[in-house]
Amino acid sequence: MKFIAKWPKNLKLGRWKLEPSSLQTRLTLGIALFSVLGLGSVALWTSWKMQQLLIVTHKHNIEQIAERFPRDVEMYSETWYVKKSLQKAIDNLTLANVFIWVKNQQGTVIVQSQNFQSDSDHFVLKSLAEMPSKPLVYPINGRYFVFCGGPLTVNGMNVGKLYIALDISRDQKMLVTMVMSLSVASILAIIGVTLAITVYIQRSLIPLRHISQLADNVNADILDRATVSLERAPSEVKELARTLDTMLGRLSDSWEQQRQFVSNVSHELRTPLTIVSGYLQSLLRRGNNLTEIQKEAISIASGEAQRTVELLKDLLELARADSGQIHFHLEAVVLNDLVAEVVEMAKQFSGREIILRFGNGSDFVNLEQIFSDNKNSIITEKSNLVSAQIGNSKKLSLEQNINNNYIASKLSLKSKNIVGKSQYQIDKTINLSLIEVMVDRNRFKQVLLNLIDNAVKYSGEDSPIILNLCQQSGEAIVQVCDKGQGISLSQQAKIFERFYRADEARNRSGGAGLGLSIVKTLVEGMGGTIQVYSKLDRGSIFTVKFSVKQ
Repeated sequence: MKFIAKWPKNLKLGRWKLEPSSLQTRLTLGIALFSVLGLGSVALWTSWKMQQLLIVTHKHNIEQIAERFPRDVEMYSETWYVKKSLQKAIDNLTLANVFIWVKNQQGTVIVQSQNFQSDSDHFVLKSLAEMPSKPLVYPINGRYFVFCGGPLTVNGMNVGKLYIALDISRDQKMLVTMVMSLSVASILAIIGVTLAITVYIQRSLIPLRHISQLADNVNADILDRATVSLERAPSEVKELARTLDTMLGRLSDSWEQQRQFVSNVSHELRTPLTIVSGYLQSLLRRGNNLTEIQKEAISIASGEAQRTVELLKDLLELARADSGQIHFHLEAVVLNDLVAEVVEMAKQFSGREIILRFGNGSDFVNLEQIFSDNKNSIITEKSNLVSAQIGNSKKLSLEQNINNNYIASKLSLKSKNIVGKSQYQIDKTINLSLIEVMVDRNRFKQVLLNLIDNAVKYSGEDSPIILNLCQQSGEAIVQVCDKGQGISLSQQAKIFERFYRADEARNRSGGAGLGLSIVKTLVEGMGGTIQVYSKLDRGSIFTVKFSVKQ
């Protein structure tokens, strides 16, 4: 079976998917090969045996004629001369498919059967110089003859040579037809056996596929509840299922011990490290008598202590999520207000340029538009799209009047920029729809702040962070966009895993790789979804979706 390794990995034949490396394919091909060898050998042996029986039967008839012919000639020679006696004996023994002739010592035919014709077959037959003493099959122009020849002695006198030929063409054609029928039947039997074997093996491997599906669906959330139960499975497969159950039990115990350990360590270390961090910060504020080197050392220690405290907080959050102890206080929240509040908070703490956009959903799906290099444009007039840039030189005011789940909001954005020698001011007033969802207000703030913090870490200081808020197809969509280094496609599937860092460039930005994992846990815990779309050296878009409150 080594040749299977050289096959393509997957071949599709209609609805059947052929995987050369699979157990089903190997068993099917192996049994089919043995079936071909077995049935083929039986068919060949049967054909050979039938051929031998046919030849042996006709050989026996020729031998009988050869034994009787001299006796008949001797009997007729008492009345007739030798040549006449030979002809009488030939006429007496000749049948429709039996040909007899006698040659003298000079090789000339002196007598022959009356049924000899002048066609080429009979001419070739009589022209044979040597004939075997034992009967053999000889083909002539598509016809088959069994013949033999030998010296003819009558009353002790050598008359010449006797030749006997038996035309077995009709029987041979019947034999060939039977062999062809047997071959077709063997091929059909092989195909039928192969199909039956394929179906049988496929059904026999169903328990293994069931185990594979169960194992594929096992994750940390259901590890303590995962079991493998099979009915009507072979004893070997049941033994495998029991072994897998035992392994899942051990993994569940180990995972529970690990979670408990992380939770206990995080809880025990958080309080003393918080105290240490507080004392270090207090020492920095009151350390007028400290040297610059001492201040730098204490500042580094304070920063590392604070970073460790934040890491422990993240670990505690994940431990609570794993144990189901995170409780979400879901309430109706107007995202327009909440997102604007988070943007203002993030702007104060990060000191970065953050742009908030409201739209109808179709405006925020194009990377080329979001990552446009036009830095002078503050408002993009496309459908209902509004950009509100939060900064020291800008002023944002919202006057809201709630009426039938809509806000008649006046967004007045005034800005003064110098473009060459001209000065311009933008003042735009439009109506914004109220986007209301059921979320935990504080947890949602945590999600947005984590995403903004992630965008700040992995983008340049001079590039803005863009937040998009829109409603589309009954969903509230919040996008956090940056023009950073981006994430490769192969790493995007792992970006939400715990402690995963995409590459060395992202590793240099600090953090333990827990922020996005916490974001995903919180978003899914509140009934939402999160996706990432990124291009290397262009930036990333993290999209959070929640169902709009009806």
